[in-house]
This record gives sequence, structure tokens and C-alpha cells, in this order.
Amino acid sequence: MKLLFFNPYITYPTGGGVERVISEMYRFLTASGHGIVTAYYRDTDNVCDPIPGQIRLPEESGDSDANRRELMELIEKEKFDLAINFGAMYGTGSRAFVEAAAETGLKVISVYHNTLDWVLWDHPKIRPLMMRRYLRAPLRMLLGMVQKLPGLHNARFTSRHSEACVLLGECYFSQFRHLIDSNTKRLRAIHNPLSLNAGTGSFEQLRPGKENVVLFVGRLAAQKNLPDLLRAWKEARKDGWRLEIVGDGSEKKSIVPLAEELGISDSVSFEGHRNNPEDYYRRARVFAMTSIFEGYPMTLIECQAFGCVPVITDSYPAASEIVDNGRNGLLSKPENFATALKDLLTDDERLDRMAHEAMREARKYSVPEIAARWNGLIEEICGVSENR
Repeated sequence: MKLLFFNPYITYPTGGGVERVISEMYRFLTASGHGIVTAYYRDTDNVCDPIPGQIRLPEESGDSDANRRELMELIEKEKFDLAINFGAMYGTGSRAFVEAAAETGLKVISVYHNTLDWVLWDHPKIRPLMMRRYLRAPLRMLLGMVQKLPGLHNARFTSRHSEACVLLGECYFSQFRHLIDSNTKRLRAIHNPLSLNAGTGSFEQLRPGKENVVLFVGRLAAQKNLPDLLRAWKEARKDGWRLEIVGDGSEKKSIVPLAEELGISDSVSFEGHRNNPEDYYRRARVFAMTSIFEGYPMTLIECQAFGCVPVITDSYPAASEIVDNGRNGLLSKPENFATALKDLLTDDERLDRMAHEAMREARKYSVPEIAARWNGLIEEICGVSENR
């Protein structure tokens, strides 16, 4: 089939989480025989090996008449069978894309690549309130009542004009019905695929290469809450262990001095950005994440695939869907994170047992598994004339 992808940004396999997922989907869907063209309207810096078949729309503003016209002309010319909208929660560009598809009669699957209350976490004045657990439910209730907030207004429009809405996990279904569309019956849960070449063998094969490393991989951004990770490391660190931080971003200028201030610089290394962090996952025994919020973090899936045990805070719905506390990792209240990490570092037998289970659990995110689910959904949408 001929598919039209839409993403606000140019897509390449070493970009952000969404770009990595789309790159992997491009790879396995073209391998399944589909032809794919991707439309986008924003470039980014340091683009490396972008996926083929990308068309840049004429204007930086997603919601523009010029972009709509370009999309409609593209759809009419190429005669696509289906469109997949990967920007369903991000601004007006998604709405313009869905409007263009609706005008030309092209069916759309929309993918929501984040926690659905992200607008609350992203707002600098509301974020401190969301940090207080007892305020989250009333704030989400208020958010659900705000009909004209641009992000949610566009998300509702997109939902109501899509043949299916794909969420990253069933953990987001109730949130979607509350915040976006209470009447929809078109929800699907399809996880992100593993984008790294994770080993298919056993943990016993990886164990000899493991070192006493606690790892973080991700953007050095406020969302990731790295000051709390460094403070927890000060309490939890054990002789012979080190913390490796892989990534770059705006927070680096504040967290490097914080590590010095806390007196932990001798056991913390800042590794910078890595296009492929596979070697770090292979060596590390523990993965630590103290994020304020997440959607369905790729790094948690990746670390488990390499027998690297996650210790994470339970601050977002996907945390408990990815990590079964005590079996394939540890879930912790933010205030107890240092204790949970410290206890794990002192129990080798427990750590190895969890690593084994983590690798077993990660198989459900394998490319063949996710490819089969996407191919099934594409065939369902294209093969049924009325599925609403």
C-alpha cells in the first residue's frame, strides 16, 4: 500500500524519540512492501542520515494555507491509500494535515506520542503544581473542562477525524477519554518498537560484559529531573560503582556544577550525546530515571533489552506498564528513590534476577511483534469501508 506519513520535524534515526520510532517504522513497513512518503514542515540541527522520501512543506508554521494546499496536491497526485499522523498532540500542523486528508477523502490513523496531560507539565507556571501529587487529579479535571485550549482543541479535532487513534499503551485510554474524546471507540494501543539491535540471547551471555555502572540516557532537560538523580546518587553510591550520564541539553550547564557541589564528581561521568548508546546499555547493570513526566520512554524499553535493570519514579502512567515492580525493575516514589537504588546496588543476586526478567519482558517490543500489529491495523483500516 502507499502510505503518507506526517511529522512536524524532519525524520532521522538518531533524532528524538518520535523521530527514532518513525525511522524504525519506515524500515519495517517498507520491508513489508509498503511505499512511504513523509511530509514535514520544520528542519532541525545535526540531521544525520534522514529517511528517504521526505517532502518539506513550504512554511514553518504548520497551520498555513500554503501547507494545506501542498498537502492536498500531494495527496491528489500520489493517490495514497492511507495517512499516518505522528504529530497528533503537537500544535496546529497536525490539524492542517488531517483537514487536508479529510478534504481529499484520505483515511488517517493518528498517533499520540506522549502523556495526554503534557500541556500541564509543559506549562512553567502549572508544572510546580503538578509536582504535588494531590493536585494532579483536580488539575487534569480542569484541563478536561477547557474546550478552547489550542493543544487539546486540535487533539480533539484530530481524534474525531481519524479512523483510529493509536496510543503508546492501554494505560492512556482513560486519560484520552477524559481529556480528548469521551465517546471514541477507535482507540488502539501499540507500543514503540525497539530501535536498537538488542541481543536475542540470554542474560547469561551478556553478564560477563557487565560493569558496576548506573546509567542515564536522555536529553539533559528539566523534564528529566537530573538534580534529583544526582542527589539520590550521593546517598546511594557504593564503592566500585559509577554513574554515567549519556546525553546533552540545556541543563548540562547547571548539573555539572551540581555534581561538584555535592562532592560526587569522582563517581559521575558526563558522556555527552551518543547517536547509538548500545555499548552503554550492554555494560551497565542499572538504569536510573527520575523524570517528572514521560510518554512511553524508549530508553526504558532499550535498557531492559540489554539486561540493564531500570529503577524509576512512578510519576507517569507508562511507568507501571513497563516496569513490574520487583520483577523486571523497581518503581519508587520520588522521595524514596535513593533508598530503592541503594538497596538494589547491594544485592547482586536480586539484580541479576531482575536483569533476566527485564530481557524476557522486552521481547514484546521487538520489531517483528510491533510490525505485525501495525500491518494488521493498516489492513483493517484499508480493508473496511466503515469502521467507526
